[in-house]
Amino acid sequence: MSLKALANLFFPLVCNACKDTLSDNETFLCTNCRHDLPTTNFHLSKDPFVKNVFYGRVKVEAATALLRFEKKEKYSICYTN
Repeated sequence: MSLKALANLFFPLVCNACKDTLSDNETFLCTNCRHDLPTTNFHLSKDPFVKNVFYGRVKVEAATALLRFEKKEKYSICYTN
């Protein structure tokens, strides 16, 4: 038994969103919570919404976002204080 496996026996790593025990290949979020993350699909749209966020701050040729942040969701507590 490895030292990491022994440590996980007494101090199991848990998902930051749902508090379920993480599998060996998971780090912060479990697979179920990762699949529940809200995607934006901005890469399919011609609307320059994300590019406009940076307008006047930096020169940007193209921009997109993979995920949308939503307050009061189970995964939003992972990155806030």
